[in-house]
Amino acid sequence: LKIAMGSPAESLLEPIEQLQGTFSHGRLGEFFEGRDQPLLVRSALQPLSWPVLRWGGQGKREEPNGLATLTAEHGHRLVDVRFAPRRSKLTSRTPWEGECERLHDVQLHDFCAWLISESLPSTSALADLPPANKVWGYCAYQHFEELFAEAPNANRHAADFGELLGGQFCATSAPTLWLGSMGACTPCHQDAYGCNVVAQVAGRKRWLLFSPEEGAKHLQPQRLPYEDASVFTGQDPLCCFGSSAGNSNGSNG
Repeated sequence: LKIAMGSPAESLLEPIEQLQGTFSHGRLGEFFEGRDQPLLVRSALQPLSWPVLRWGGQGKREEPNGLATLTAEHGHRLVDVRFAPRRSKLTSRTPWEGECERLHDVQLHDFCAWLISESLPSTSALADLPPANKVWGYCAYQHFEELFAEAPNANRHAADFGELLGGQFCATSAPTLWLGSMGACTPCHQDAYGCNVVAQVAGRKRWLLFSPEEGAKHLQPQRLPYEDASVFTGQDPLCCFGSSAGNSNGSNG
C-alpha cells in the first residue's frame, strides 16, 4: 500500500483497464479480487477524508498548498533521499539505486523546499545540492511504522486503505510514502511477491508496464543487482524504446 506524491509526467504507452468514479465503502476491493492485470481507477479518492489528502491539496494536482501542509504537519521528520542527474538524452541508462547519491536523515521540510526551489539554510543537508532542474530526487519506502513510530497505530488512519478495498484485503503492514521530483525514476523491475495498490494524492507518475511474456522476451529478467523483493531487467526500456518511452517519472515493470 503506497501513498505517492510526484510531479507532472505523461500518460501510459498502452491503454489498460480503467474505472471512473467513486465507490461505496470497501466496494473497490471487489475489482481486485483474483486479478492478475493492472487496473487504473480514477477519482476513487475524492469522497474520502484521508488526512494524507491534505498533503496533496485535496487531490488537486497543481494545488500549491499541499507541500506546505505536509511541511507544517510533518516537516520535522527525517527521511532518506536519493538523487541523480537528469537524463541528458533518451539513450541514458536509468541509474541503479546504488549509483544514486544517498543522504540519510534529511528533514522532510528541507526536501519539500528543495522540490519547489525554495532557498535552504546553510545548515541544511541539502544546501549544496544542485537545484531540482539539474538533478532529480525522491524519498521512497517511507514506512509509516518508522516515519510515524510514536503515533497511535503508526498513523494508519491517515490513509485507511480498508475504506477503499474492504475487509477482504488485509495488509500485513502500514502504508509507505513516496515523494519525488519530476523525472525521478527507478530501474525497471518486477516485485517478487505481493501486489501493489498505489494512491496518487498529488502530481502524476508514469508507469511503463510490460506483460510477463513481453518482459521475458525483450527485457532479460535478472536477479542482479540482488534484492530479495525485486527482479530487475538486463535491458533498460527507456533506452530500448527511446523517444516512444520518453522521460519516465517511475519506470516500474
